Amino acid sequence: MRATATAERYTACPPDAVPVLRIEGSDLPGDAASYAGSYRLVGGKLVNGRAAWQHTVDSDRRIAYSGTHWLGQPESDHGKGVGALSLIDSACTSPDLSSATWEANAGGGAGWTTQPALRG
Repeated sequence: MRATATAERYTACPPDAVPVLRIEGSDLPGDAASYAGSYRLVGGKLVNGRAAWQHTVDSDRRIAYSGTHWLGQPESDHGKGVGALSLIDSACTSPDLSSATWEANAGGGAGWTTQPALRG
């Protein structure tokens, strides 16, 4: 399920990006649980051509576009194809607009599990 890593590309942030993104509605496994909560728009920047958000409590947690799908990931992997949450919807310009189902990875080789109750 992991995409090939892509280089980060930053440009100006679109004015219509939602200022607050909430990831909620599911009991997430392992490390993925730390990605639940509210995220604020990282103003003035795009990652792989799309807006990105930073967790309001844990600034290391991000929601960003990998070039193929949306990911919940630490800042060190920002815009790359690795993370604990995944939303495969390359046509969607923002995860809050997607009707696709999120997936979570608990880490430690546990694999990906669908999270139908999770909403962004």
